[in-house]
Amino acid sequence: MLLDARQNFNDPLGAERLARWHAGLLPDGRSGLRTIRTGAWRDDTEGPQVISGRIGNERVHYEAPPAARVQSEMEAFFAWFNAPIEGDGLERDAYYVILEEQQSSTLDVTAWLLW
Repeated sequence: MLLDARQNFNDPLGAERLARWHAGLLPDGRSGLRTIRTGAWRDDTEGPQVISGRIGNERVHYEAPPAARVQSEMEAFFAWFNAPIEGDGLERDAYYVILEEQQSSTLDVTAWLLW
Protein backbone atom coordinates (compact mmCIF):
# COMPACT_ATOMS: atom_id res chain seq x y z
CA MET A 1 0.00 0.00 0.00
CA LEU A 2 2.69 2.50 0.95
CA LEU A 3 4.73 1.74 -2.17
CA ASP A 4 1.69 2.18 -4.38
CA ALA A 5 0.72 5.44 -2.67
CA ARG A 6 4.25 6.77 -2.97
CA GLN A 7 5.11 5.59 -6.48
CA ASN A 8 1.69 6.22 -8.03
CA PHE A 9 0.62 9.35 -6.15
CA ASN A 10 -0.58 10.99 -9.38
CA ASP A 11 -2.97 8.11 -10.15
CA PRO A 12 -6.56 8.70 -9.13
CA LEU A 13 -7.84 7.03 -5.99
CA GLY A 14 -10.84 4.79 -6.61
CA ALA A 15 -12.72 1.82 -5.20
CA GLU A 16 -10.47 -0.80 -6.82
CA ARG A 17 -7.24 0.79 -5.59
CA LEU A 18 -8.64 1.28 -2.10
CA ALA A 19 -9.79 -2.37 -2.06
CA ARG A 20 -6.25 -3.50 -2.94
CA TRP A 21 -4.87 -1.42 -0.09
CA HIS A 22 -7.43 -2.87 2.30
CA ALA A 23 -6.62 -6.43 1.28
CA GLY A 24 -2.90 -5.67 1.59
CA LEU A 25 -3.29 -4.33 5.11
CA LEU A 26 -5.34 -7.34 6.25
CA PRO A 27 -4.03 -10.21 4.07
CA ASP A 28 -5.51 -12.95 6.26
CA GLY A 29 -8.91 -11.24 6.47
CA ARG A 30 -8.69 -10.84 10.22
CA SER A 31 -8.42 -7.97 12.65
CA GLY A 32 -7.69 -9.35 16.08
CA LEU A 33 -10.32 -11.99 16.69
CA ARG A 34 -12.75 -10.68 14.09
CA THR A 35 -13.04 -11.84 10.49
CA ILE A 36 -13.12 -8.95 8.06
CA ARG A 37 -14.30 -9.05 4.48
CA THR A 38 -11.45 -7.23 2.76
CA GLY A 39 -11.67 -5.34 -0.48
CA ALA A 40 -15.42 -4.69 -0.29
CA TRP A 41 -17.79 -2.16 1.22
CA ARG A 42 -19.34 -3.23 4.48
CA ASP A 43 -22.82 -4.72 4.42
CA ASP A 44 -23.78 -4.63 8.09
CA THR A 45 -27.20 -3.61 9.32
CA GLU A 46 -25.88 -1.11 11.86
CA GLY A 47 -23.09 1.35 11.16
CA PRO A 48 -19.92 1.22 13.25
CA GLN A 49 -19.70 3.63 16.14
CA VAL A 50 -16.90 5.20 18.13
CA ILE A 51 -18.04 4.99 21.76
CA SER A 52 -16.51 5.81 25.12
CA GLY A 53 -17.71 5.41 28.68
CA ARG A 54 -18.89 2.61 30.90
CA ILE A 55 -21.66 0.22 29.91
CA GLY A 56 -24.95 1.98 30.52
CA ASN A 57 -23.28 5.38 30.37
CA GLU A 58 -21.82 5.29 26.86
CA ARG A 59 -21.15 8.36 24.77
CA VAL A 60 -21.30 8.04 20.97
CA HIS A 61 -18.63 10.25 19.39
CA TYR A 62 -19.17 9.15 15.80
CA GLU A 63 -21.56 6.93 13.90
CA ALA A 64 -20.67 5.81 10.38
CA PRO A 65 -23.24 6.10 7.59
CA PRO A 66 -25.46 3.05 7.06
CA ALA A 67 -24.00 0.39 4.75
CA ALA A 68 -26.56 1.25 2.06
CA ARG A 69 -24.97 4.71 1.74
CA VAL A 70 -21.30 3.70 1.79
CA GLN A 71 -20.86 3.33 -1.97
CA SER A 72 -22.43 6.71 -2.80
CA GLU A 73 -20.50 8.40 0.03
CA MET A 74 -17.25 6.89 -1.25
CA GLU A 75 -18.00 7.99 -4.82
CA ALA A 76 -18.50 11.55 -3.55
CA PHE A 77 -15.23 11.28 -1.59
CA PHE A 78 -13.31 10.01 -4.64
CA ALA A 79 -14.71 12.86 -6.76
CA TRP A 80 -13.57 15.39 -4.15
CA PHE A 81 -10.18 13.73 -3.55
CA ASN A 82 -9.34 13.40 -7.25
CA ALA A 83 -10.51 16.90 -8.22
CA PRO A 84 -7.78 19.17 -9.59
CA ILE A 85 -6.14 21.38 -7.00
CA GLU A 86 -7.10 24.99 -7.51
CA GLY A 87 -4.49 27.69 -7.40
CA ASP A 88 -0.84 27.62 -8.20
CA GLY A 89 2.52 27.80 -6.50
CA LEU A 90 2.27 31.56 -6.10
CA GLU A 91 -0.86 31.21 -3.97
CA ARG A 92 0.81 28.51 -1.91
CA ASP A 93 3.87 30.71 -1.37
CA ALA A 94 1.69 33.66 -0.36
CA TYR A 95 -0.20 31.43 2.05
CA TYR A 96 2.99 30.41 3.84
CA VAL A 97 4.19 34.03 4.02
CA ILE A 98 0.96 35.16 5.67
CA LEU A 99 0.94 32.08 7.92
CA GLU A 100 4.43 32.86 9.19
CA GLU A 101 3.53 36.51 9.77
CA GLN A 102 0.44 35.57 11.75
CA GLN A 103 2.26 33.06 13.91
CA SER A 104 4.71 35.68 15.09
CA SER A 105 2.34 38.62 15.58
CA THR A 106 -0.77 39.63 17.50
CA LEU A 107 -4.18 38.02 17.33
CA ASP A 108 -5.29 40.51 14.67
CA VAL A 109 -6.77 38.46 11.78
CA THR A 110 -7.04 41.37 9.33
CA ALA A 111 -4.16 40.08 7.18
CA TRP A 112 -5.89 36.68 6.85
CA LEU A 113 -9.15 38.31 5.83
CA LEU A 114 -7.43 40.48 3.25
CA TRP A 115 -5.49 37.52 1.87
